[in-house]
Amino acid sequence: MKAFETETPALFARLVAAVTDAYYTTPEVVAQVEALANAAPREPSAQFDEALVSSVVRTQAGKYRA
Repeated sequence: MKAFETETPALFARLVAAVTDAYYTTPEVVAQVEALANAAPREPSAQFDEALVSSVVRTQAGKYRA
């Protein structure tokens, strides 16, 4: 694997990105990440607007699209 990374860095980077995207978009991993995020303590913030975050999540506004 190290040789592949060294000899073809651009292709290796694309492979890592594809595998990472595939892993983190599986329903099981999404559920696990959401559970961890929801279990974390929440600190109130005057600058944080839950409605804006909900809108971004709902529309997937920040999602990378290839």
